[in-house]
Amino acid sequence: PRPVDAPEFVDPNVARTYERANGAIKRGESETAGMLLRKMLDTVITDKFPHTGNGMLGQKMAKLVADKDLPAAMVNWAHEIKDYGNESSHESHEPDIDQIKELRDFAELLLVYVYTLPQRLLEMRAKAD
Repeated sequence: PRPVDAPEFVDPNVARTYERANGAIKRGESETAGMLLRKMLDTVITDKFPHTGNGMLGQKMAKLVADKDLPAAMVNWAHEIKDYGNESSHESHEPDIDQIKELRDFAELLLVYVYTLPQRLLEMRAKAD
């Protein structure tokens, strides 16, 4: 089984939401997990890329692309989280749990890329100096 804990160095608010989404996946609650992953994504963007403003998530993501804050492939996956989160919230059918798990796996990579990797690099640089 996958761990529920967020990767190292993740903002506590982001970690809490990620861990709740992962817990919902373990319980088979795909609607809840989809909404929580979307919330986590919005919180990550607000925390790490405040210049994107306080608008709608799609507007913030467009700014990420325009400013080249994240690789295009990551933003494309982030759109999947946004869209599935919206679907989880607004559609009457239950989202596919396997798709939600795939989005959770991407979310984990995003957290590592945005939070864990930069901190690890700083630690390595400090040891080298």
